[in-house]
Amino acid sequence: MIKKIVSVHPVIWMLIVVVALFLTVPVYLIGARSHAFTALDEACYEEGLPFDGEAAYQRQRRQDGWFPLHQWCTGTDDMVPIWVNPAMVLFWGMAAFGGAMFLFTTVWRLWTGRRR
Repeated sequence: MIKKIVSVHPVIWMLIVVVALFLTVPVYLIGARSHAFTALDEACYEEGLPFDGEAAYQRQRRQDGWFPLHQWCTGTDDMVPIWVNPAMVLFWGMAAFGGAMFLFTTVWRLWTGRRR
């Protein structure tokens, strides 16, 4: 099993990291900018959702950090597409796994003296 994993060149693992991070950027921008160019209440009404400013403000205020992405219309209705947050977790996981495998295969190749 380890021979198969180590047989993959470290550059391939680094390419997986680069592709995963490259895909994370547009997904994050789609989520962060969903209906960002219109007022939130207008965007909610356009989507057919009710808008409760106080509930949305309270929910947004409790959210710390920049992940997960949300733009609340009410206490339960979110304007960010449902696929954005899971896709970001998947791409971050791919990047972390690829980075760990890059380090593992590089160290393994240096330790065993296999350069190619």
